[in-house]
Amino acid sequence: KKMTPVQKTAFLQEKPHLYYEEDLLHVRLLNELRDPQEARSAAEDFLCACTSWAITDGLSFRYLSDEDLLSMASDFLQNENEYAVRLGLLWILKRAPKRPDARQWVDLALQAKGQNDTKQLIDIKGWMLCEVMIYKPDLAWSILEDPAISRDVRLRAIAKCVESLRISNDDKEKLRALRKKLKEAKR
Repeated sequence: KKMTPVQKTAFLQEKPHLYYEEDLLHVRLLNELRDPQEARSAAEDFLCACTSWAITDGLSFRYLSDEDLLSMASDFLQNENEYAVRLGLLWILKRAPKRPDARQWVDLALQAKGQNDTKQLIDIKGWMLCEVMIYKPDLAWSILEDPAISRDVRLRAIAKCVESLRISNDDKEKLRALRKKLKEAKR
C-alpha cells in the first residue's frame, strides 16, 4: 500500500523474483490493472517467469469486464505455456458458468490441451464442470454424460461435485451412479 506508482512499475519490471512472496505481490499489483491491453501484456510477460500454479491461480483481474477477461482466456488457451492454459481455464471457470453463453466457453475450455492434458489441467476442468453444475445443471449433465469428453475430466468433475456443499444430495446420488458406470466401463 505504501508503494508509489513509480515503485510499482519498477517492481513489475523485475522478473523473475527471488522469493515466492515477491511473486504474490506481483500478482496483487497486476490484479489492480484496469486496462485490458495493459493487463494482457502484463500477464503474458509475467507468465514467462512463473513457476507455480498457486501464483497463477491468484491472477484474477477483478476490474476487467467478463468480455475482456474471457477474450484473453480464449487466447491463453491456445498458448504453449501450461501456466497460460491453466490461467485461461481458471478465468473461464470464474466468469463463464453464470453467463447465458456458458456452453460456448465451457466447450472451448474442454478442448484446451496445453502441451498435454496434465493432472493440473484435468483438475481445473473438473472444477469448472463443478461450477457449471451449480449454476447450469442441465448443461453440466449433458457434458458429464457425453462419452466424447475425457473420462478423467468427467471423473474429476464428479469428485468435485460430490465434495461440494452447493450441490443437492439428489444430484450427488446421480453423480455417484454415473461415476460407478464410468469406472465399470473401463474394466
